[in-house]
Amino acid sequence: MTNIIEEKDWPEMAQTLQKFLACPCQYFAPMRDDEPIWQAYQAARERGRKEGFTPVLLTLEENLLESCLYNTLPDYNDCPNFDPAAVTAARQKILAAPLPESTEVLQEMQADWQECAEEDGWDWEEAIGGDLTGGEDNDRFIGYWNYHTRDTQPMLLAEIPTANPWEVFAWVPFGGWNDCPDTEQHMTAAKRWFELYDAAPAVITMDTLEYILPKPAAETAEEARPLAVELYCFAPDTVDQAAEGFTVGSLAETLSLSTVWYFWWD
Repeated sequence: MTNIIEEKDWPEMAQTLQKFLACPCQYFAPMRDDEPIWQAYQAARERGRKEGFTPVLLTLEENLLESCLYNTLPDYNDCPNFDPAAVTAARQKILAAPLPESTEVLQEMQADWQECAEEDGWDWEEAIGGDLTGGEDNDRFIGYWNYHTRDTQPMLLAEIPTANPWEVFAWVPFGGWNDCPDTEQHMTAAKRWFELYDAAPAVITMDTLEYILPKPAAETAEEARPLAVELYCFAPDTVDQAAEGFTVGSLAETLSLSTVWYFWWD
């Protein structure tokens, strides 16, 4: 049984998203067992290393597509009928812009959250401290599940035509809303994490982002604590709105055990 669905049979949103991305894609209808998706992603990842592309799984959600279009073409007004040439020009402009120093960007994020802590009357050092317990290993994607149907969401596996994983966000500029970082911040952080940990963006939905790594970023939770603070400042909702008892210390333990990073913004 094949899982490949011909492009002419894809839903309209899948065809529109591929038109926007302008790269080879494979469509996956919802399924109860995500093993075919996982295997296809791993195969694409291996090919990507040789052929110079970065594979990314993208869910077919209207909010995701609209965010990408707004961040690429602020004046667009008709989702299915955007100008592909204008998208390409805007994407090249994003790629040509120099990225700021990653430490400055992340330090600014931390300073902003420390200021929020002071304004809200809670102890910053207590928030980023705590016991290094409550974490668990994560080596599989979770962001693309529909927890109402218990199936995966419909999605595309896109072969983003860049060997630099941080440049994925020039093709998928989904952020800039609420506390979700904007395109430049995503690219800057992604470049840092690739250079330090060989981490690459792998799954993007309308409000979640997952990275994949060849091995955990640290050997112990204590070694992972500074990284946990960094990731917390990048996406505080991932901790603040997680299960009761999950802390930055728990995230540090998770990072020491995991080859997948999960981010979520409310």
